[in-house]
Amino acid sequence: MNIVFDKEKLIEILKAYYEISPLSMKIFDQDLNLIAQYPENQATEYCRKIRLNAEGQSACKDCYKHYFKIMSENNTNMCTYLCHAKVVNTLLPIDYEDKRYGYIYLRHTRDTQTEVEKDIKTISKKFNLDYDDLLEKYNKLPIYNESKLYSSIRILQVCLTYFISNQIIKINEDPIMSDIKEYISKNINGDLSIQELCKKFFISKNYLYLLFKKYENTTVSKYIINQKIKCAKFMLENTTHSIQEISEMVGIENYNYFIIFFKTNTGISPLKYRKQNS
Repeated sequence: MNIVFDKEKLIEILKAYYEISPLSMKIFDQDLNLIAQYPENQATEYCRKIRLNAEGQSACKDCYKHYFKIMSENNTNMCTYLCHAKVVNTLLPIDYEDKRYGYIYLRHTRDTQTEVEKDIKTISKKFNLDYDDLLEKYNKLPIYNESKLYSSIRILQVCLTYFISNQIIKINEDPIMSDIKEYISKNINGDLSIQELCKKFFISKNYLYLLFKKYENTTVSKYIINQKIKCAKFMLENTTHSIQEISEMVGIENYNYFIIFFKTNTGISPLKYRKQNS
């Protein structure tokens, strides 16, 4: 996906957020390129001290890459981890409507659960640093508070929706892709076969496949399935239509097949989903 970030507006929002919750933040795109950060100089005295040592700097980079890899490969919703230097960091994905736009990285709090003096002594020996000075710098880090962190994350999740709905973060999409997605949305109960879509938009199968791989990172069929499920969920939650009616509204005339289709893609039957979410 070609994702566009309004860097200036992002920094404005990060700065405002920092005023009420002094957690330093970085925003990365889906390929882990740094887009924006606040404050500009985020390295604490403690981290700077460790990175003065070449081995320490390398360990920081390896740790950083490892947890980003976990997030990107496992589609994890959030990852809070204790780094090699006993600093707590949190990674939060920027997800919206089944798309991953990038990541927010919350940095540098200290963990009160570890044996601090013992840990810092080990770190100081490993990187040939002065123990007393390193411990003093570690103790200057803000204390990790799980409750406050999760409150901050809940606020950030609202901010993420704001970022995308106000196009501070947006996909720079091929116009024909937007037209195809709009057509699928408006004709969810119609003929959405590959042949019909190609005929409607005067494109080849290969180009259609390429568009969905590039902009949605999925297949055409999987995208259509997800849209049918999304539509069915909405109607189960917000209308009194029977399951048979909903089945027909998403283009599946066979009621029994719809039950299997829904359960295969959600892990739950339509009736049970309605009971749990209505």
